[in-house]
Amino acid sequence: MIPDAWKEAGKISAEALDLARGLIKPGLKILDLALEVEGFIERKADIALPCVISVDNIACHFSPYFGDETVLEKGSVVSVDTGACVDGYIGDNCITVEVGNGNEHTELIKASREALDVALEEVRPGMPITKPADFMSQVIIQSGFRVVPELTGHFVERYCVHTPPPIPTMPHPHFNKVSKGTFEIGHVATFEPFATTGNGRIEWSGNSHLIALEMLPPNATLNPTEQKIVDRYSKTGGFASVRWLSNDEIDALGYNIQTMTISKEQDPDAFVSYFEKMFLITENGAEVLTPWKG
Repeated sequence: MIPDAWKEAGKISAEALDLARGLIKPGLKILDLALEVEGFIERKADIALPCVISVDNIACHFSPYFGDETVLEKGSVVSVDTGACVDGYIGDNCITVEVGNGNEHTELIKASREALDVALEEVRPGMPITKPADFMSQVIIQSGFRVVPELTGHFVERYCVHTPPPIPTMPHPHFNKVSKGTFEIGHVATFEPFATTGNGRIEWSGNSHLIALEMLPPNATLNPTEQKIVDRYSKTGGFASVRWLSNDEIDALGYNIQTMTISKEQDPDAFVSYFEKMFLITENGAEVLTPWKG
């Protein structure tokens, strides 16, 4: 039986996205959106990962920095990815919204949402980890869009938001090698189908203002400031925002703790949409642990 703390982390994570959906409007600073969402989580739990806000051709892995004046514009596509942590148990989820409800990107957003829904409906214990990619990619491609194959879902464990193997959104020989195995009762995981109006290829460039603590090599040697950062944030999933650190702490980051780069669609005029829910594999299929509305 899954711990109540895990269900609570999922519930809070979903509530944070419900809050975000209600806040998104033209003229809103993405920094204010992030602070509102993170503040909501902190009043109830620990933060599992910084509020990641992706706009238009940015697929993921960007979090606003202090002083960020970027505002949401009508017609933009914005994805909000965030999560809570309760006693080490993590929630992780994402929604995509069109700013201003102009209905310019309804079909794109619908494609990634329906891809998520069909995967959750079809997954069963004993199913190969690569099998849901057949369902998700079919929905996105038949809707007239392309899949972003490099960005995937993942398994989740206590104290670790991303654990291998990756859960692909489309079939690919690479995943046949690295994503072996099957879904089993008791697994907690996420699906993250990315749909794009562009070419489906990702370039990694630009400062994301995120720090990936999970990328630490085994038995890493840390300086005192790095160890302080790890002690403070590693319990909540392994990601930190530069907004959470002092300038001295940022300056002390070395080889062992690396800032991440932004994941962008290669086509600068593209729009990307993705949704994510965390689920538990039961004997009957997927039990959703992050039940955001909409």
